[in-house]
Amino acid sequence: MITISELHPGRFGNKILHYNNLAQIAKFLEIDYNSVSCPVYSSVGVVNSFSGRCELEIDASLVLSMSKDKFKDLYLDKYINRTVSLLPCLGELFFHFNHNTRDIFNVSKPVHSLTEHTKNIGIHFRGTDFHNWNQQSILSKEYYINCIEDTLDMGVKYYIFTDDKNLISYKQVIEYLEQKNIDFELGHATRSGEDFMHDFLQLCDTDIIISSPSTFAICAGFMGREKRCYHSKKWVESRKSVDDIFWVELTKNLNKNYILEKVI
Repeated sequence: MITISELHPGRFGNKILHYNNLAQIAKFLEIDYNSVSCPVYSSVGVVNSFSGRCELEIDASLVLSMSKDKFKDLYLDKYINRTVSLLPCLGELFFHFNHNTRDIFNVSKPVHSLTEHTKNIGIHFRGTDFHNWNQQSILSKEYYINCIEDTLDMGVKYYIFTDDKNLISYKQVIEYLEQKNIDFELGHATRSGEDFMHDFLQLCDTDIIISSPSTFAICAGFMGREKRCYHSKKWVESRKSVDDIFWVELTKNLNKNYILEKVI
């Protein structure tokens, strides 16, 4: 069995990516998996029941250091009769496996429904801690407006989601939408200040995501309704320049769970 005995210290999306890596490895190896209790996991319909003792730990670097077949041989040789804990990891393993993420996560439909018979497009802005993490991750209004212009069509409605209503680009894009008389609505939690899961479930139910580098938006991209995702070319190129595995692999568009429509 493989489990999560040590939760990822990051926020919602980071914990989801960690769990996805766990499930992807387990399904590849055809073994059982579970996790210590975590409200995040319960909220997206997955099991979290582990309370035993782990005998060994593995990390992403071990999985990536060999072919998948060699990794399977290693597991069957050394780990098969032991309880193994997967150490915290994020996007480095996302494109290594390709099991259907919508079989792993069972997100419910949003309580606050999106407009029917319309192409619903989610726009995600991330601020708050990103200011201290990496200033390049704070995307410009030009990126968002260019994506809007690329997707604007008859019967389109935009939904705006953010954790930071003071973000300059967030305010500028709303002003742009108002000036152009483009149909949009704030996500329920963004508007009301209620539980962020309202925003997440709405974002999962969109047809297209104009995404930020946030794992919150990335996770919505591979959960719920099948959709296409836009990303910032400037951000993607900056991450590729430092060999960030997730962003390098993203542009190859080889994962059936996460479809990159375009970088702009």
